[in-house]
Amino acid sequence: MRASWHLGRFLILAISILFFTQYTYANDNQLCLTQKLSTGAEVMLTINKEQLHVLKPVAVNLTITDPKGQPIPGALIYCSLYIPMFATGLNNPKLKADNEAGTYNGIFVFNHKGNWKADLTINLPDGTYNEMTFDIEGVKPSTI
Repeated sequence: MRASWHLGRFLILAISILFFTQYTYANDNQLCLTQKLSTGAEVMLTINKEQLHVLKPVAVNLTITDPKGQPIPGALIYCSLYIPMFATGLNNPKLKADNEAGTYNGIFVFNHKGNWKADLTINLPDGTYNEMTFDIEGVKPSTI
């Protein structure tokens, strides 16, 4: 019975990732991933896809806006990067508030080529929190 409960939770998470993550490109170089929080707020993770190379620091930008499009400042964001079913080691980059309200910045470093996942836990100032996963596809081998 406990195994079926875990399987059910996994299926709900997988379906929500599949249907609620939207991939858009702000321009040819920017990968923009968006998801909605349970509060109706929107989270957008922006990455320069040209920088997605092994061991190359990649600047990331995360914005959180409420359902009316207003920025949400003061959130705490916890991040974990990994490749499913692969030992990538501990990779927990910090995303910190920028001077612009509702904007958070950080640096991601990928230690292996492939398709990565970014698990985020976002604690909002009103006490609610959400967990979500973004798929970051196409990390390329390092170039010399």
